Amino acid sequence: MLKEIYVNYSQDISQEELLSTIRETEEKVEIISNVDEKIGLNYIYCNLINLYAFGIVKFHWRAIPEMKKLAKRINDPHVDEYINLYIFEIETDDFSLSEEKYNELFDKNRNVESFNELCRFYNRHAKKEKTRELYDRVFTDFYYLIESDPEFFWRSYVVLYLENKYELTSPIKCFIEHNNEFKDPILKIRLEFDLNFATASFNEPDNMLDTAKMLLDEGLLTKNEFASKCLIINLLNCRPKQAEKFICKEHLKDITLADEYEYKLLVWKYDNIKPNPDWKSMQSYNPMFINDFYNNEKNLLPTETILKEYISNSHNIIVVDLWLLYYLNQIGVINYLTLFSKVYVVHNTVSIALQEISAVNDEVVRKILDQLMSAKNVVIKSPTIEQQLTFRQSDSKYMEIHAALILAEILNCPAFVGEFRFPIPKRFYNRIIRPNKLADVVNYLSSFRSSENNLKC
Repeated sequence: MLKEIYVNYSQDISQEELLSTIRETEEKVEIISNVDEKIGLNYIYCNLINLYAFGIVKFHWRAIPEMKKLAKRINDPHVDEYINLYIFEIETDDFSLSEEKYNELFDKNRNVESFNELCRFYNRHAKKEKTRELYDRVFTDFYYLIESDPEFFWRSYVVLYLENKYELTSPIKCFIEHNNEFKDPILKIRLEFDLNFATASFNEPDNMLDTAKMLLDEGLLTKNEFASKCLIINLLNCRPKQAEKFICKEHLKDITLADEYEYKLLVWKYDNIKPNPDWKSMQSYNPMFINDFYNNEKNLLPTETILKEYISNSHNIIVVDLWLLYYLNQIGVINYLTLFSKVYVVHNTVSIALQEISAVNDEVVRKILDQLMSAKNVVIKSPTIEQQLTFRQSDSKYMEIHAALILAEILNCPAFVGEFRFPIPKRFYNRIIRPNKLADVVNYLSSFRSSENNLKC
């Protein structure tokens, strides 16, 4: 089976380095084959062909004869079929003609190998949308591919969407519906771990850290990947001290060396930066415009009606978003959130706050992050990937506000939210309270507590 034929056109390697790699490999192959002719060298020959193809594409080598010579040394007719087509693709440099040949091969063989070769062909030519279309067609036109190797297909499908940062509804649905078909439990854990990262769902952070360590021990994460994952898990749960343990020491000394999340942590805790003038920041929005927007909303229920429905002495909790926290901090009344026994925020709220502070160094946002870190009644929690499917649609974005509203629905509580840039789905109208209704909330909770105390007396 041909495991991989893939030319990475953007790989940063010099012509001298490439040629040296080829010569060194060819010398070792000759030594090995002279010692024992029975040793299977097909995979090495395939990779040598791939290296020559890279030289042709990037450095305009005239190396087709070398590729054909290596192809003749492959002693597997099944592999030989794919290799010769690959050489044809490189030699003709004709996308349409090669596409036709790969489709003919797939139509003839109707197997996973020929399907993969067609996908790799599209990827080599930066036609990733064609790859996605091909995968999506499997459900309707080529379901036999799934039946032949379910675990391989579901894994490949999820990885395709993750690597290309496509909208994740379809792969999440596939993973939830078919995870019992995964024979490899470690693979299943890795895919779920990656989906949680991609959807900003970092619940039970200590368990996630244990999972990251297990994946490191299994060789599924490098040391650098492990450190990055652990930093993000801690940071998105507002645990900066724990996150800092995973920053590269050199980056602590020079923030310009830091990666994306190291940079966000360092800006939050240590560094003032020059604001990005092109960033559409929260502080750039006119407060009067935002208040007018809230005042003109017609479909939401009265605040008292919502609070009566969802708030009780034993269930005095609320979900908030970043705009609500920003609004309350701007007018200096964030302390009113202590009227609730628990205040929930989703991990996406923390993520957006970190993004905001690393772009414009907004002191209000820095204060919010500090509050989320230290407040005793704050709980950082997100809908699981399965719970997200109650809302996610492949033709629409899944934003912080949607995560917050789903969480409020799960917790059966009000959503005290300020986001105004995205439309609110009707199903959440019965639980949304806007920041401009703060006085109504405070009055209700104060009278509610007063009546509760009278009853106790």
